[in-house]
This record gives sequence, structure tokens and C-alpha cells, in this order.
Amino acid sequence: MQCATKERWLELCQLAIFERDPDKFAAISRELWQLLAAKQQRLGIDSQPVTTCWKCSKSVSLETCNIDEQGRAVHGECYAKITL
Repeated sequence: MQCATKERWLELCQLAIFERDPDKFAAISRELWQLLAAKQQRLGIDSQPVTTCWKCSKSVSLETCNIDEQGRAVHGECYAKITL
């Protein structure tokens, strides 16, 4: 199973490089984060991956954040303000 996961990870990374559609890129990014979370769980790492929202500079969990058109993490509320 780990081999299949590694192959999927590499496939998703390659897809992300060339994807121009923002919705498809966001879906690829979400799946990558899910694979990362599963790996952390297998390794016994309890903490959720956290990054900073580029809009408000506050922490945002990678499992719950949105990904904008440039591939940056952003809170859903912050993203809504940008697209209005």
C-alpha cells in the first residue's frame, strides 16, 4: 500500500505543476494534504499541519484551509472577502 501511496503522491505533484484550472488545482492540493495527514497518522504524529493564511497572517490548518488560484493557503472567510 505504501508503494501505491508514493506513486499517487508523485502523480499528484506532477499534475499540480501543470494544472491551470483553479478548481482542479484546489482538488489536487486537498488530496495531497490528505495523503500527508495519513502519513502523519501512520507515523504517530498527532499535530495537524498548520500554515499561515496569506490574507490575514493568522494560523490555518492545512486540512481545513482553502487554496487560492496561486496555490496559497487561505481561510474560507478570507477567500470569500477576496472574491467579492
